[in-house]
Amino acid sequence: MALILHYTLFFTQLDQIEKKHKEANYLNQKKSFIFSIQIAKIALL
Repeated sequence: MALILHYTLFFTQLDQIEKKHKEANYLNQKKSFIFSIQIAKIALL
């Protein structure tokens, strides 16, 4: 029983870590996208 609980907690933590990674990844992609748009604007001026 304790083992099942341990694995449940472990996988829940893994899931949360994965979600955080996805969010961070999304934010980084968004930042780099905005940054590349700014560079393009400067290049066009």
